[in-house]
Amino acid sequence: MQSPAVPPAQILPAAVQLRRSNTSRTFGAVLLGLATFAIISLAVLALTIGATNWEIRLNPVGPKSVCVSSGICTEIWEITGATTGGLGASSLAIGSSPLFVCATIDSLGQRTALTPTTTASTINHAEQLVIYDHNACQTIVASSTLNFQTIITYDIIALICSVLGILLFLHATERSLAIHSVALLVSLAFAFGWLSAEGNIPRAIAVLDDGVASYVAPTLLMTLIWRLLVPNWSRWIRQAAFAIFGAAAALFLVSLGITAYFDLPDAYALNLTLGDGLILVNILLILGIVITSNIRPANQLVRGNARILGVGLFLGLVPFSLLSLLPLLL
Repeated sequence: MQSPAVPPAQILPAAVQLRRSNTSRTFGAVLLGLATFAIISLAVLALTIGATNWEIRLNPVGPKSVCVSSGICTEIWEITGATTGGLGASSLAIGSSPLFVCATIDSLGQRTALTPTTTASTINHAEQLVIYDHNACQTIVASSTLNFQTIITYDIIALICSVLGILLFLHATERSLAIHSVALLVSLAFAFGWLSAEGNIPRAIAVLDDGVASYVAPTLLMTLIWRLLVPNWSRWIRQAAFAIFGAAAALFLVSLGITAYFDLPDAYALNLTLGDGLILVNILLILGIVITSNIRPANQLVRGNARILGVGLFLGLVPFSLLSLLPLLL
């Protein structure tokens, strides 16, 4: 029996709606691509032509001369503080004991000793600082601890996340899941893109990058794994849990920015400590969801996804944990 033909009047609106949907997706993918491309490009520009700014405060008296027992004298300048969230605050142990800078090193590796006419701007924009320690001018602190291979790796990861986000936006069928996945990939592209330019980016972007990498991306990852591996939970319970974790991540991110803007070092440190607790909760939930999804009875698709994620977490976390713990054990 032949099925009745669909009237042309019904086909036309459906075709127009499909064309509009494809156009809107293409337009959104273009905007997403331009945004992620801008993030990576600006990070590369900051890395190549950006100026280092330690944002440290120096004693207004200026440099002073000190002489050791051998009779050699050198000029040193006391570091009295650093802007909260800035490069100096994260790289130098300021406040525990008096800290003095005795020389600077530029991007070409040229070392220049301090003189009575050295300015604070010269020190703040040096590529590396030489710290006066134990009656010797020898401790070198670099503005960035990343080597060239690490920088290239971070940029490649950011680029891959951007491409995957664009492809998901174009071809995904479930809208809410696609938006969730794209948000995670964009946050990773932002975090890795700016992380590669460590030491050469403005303080506001550095603080935002720390917040996205520490709070936003882990929370998005945990909630996405929850959606994929625990699909049978009540919808309102899942949405309430996602809202709580999302609000906590947003609160920590805003608090980080406020404490950095108003230069509140103690509150900034407390925020980072509490934020580490959120990161730990996210990691434990991810491990718990993956492990229980492998053990409990579930459909074949969920168990397959859980196995893949379990292997990925093992391969990702074990080398990182070993590299972090080995220096402490040796």
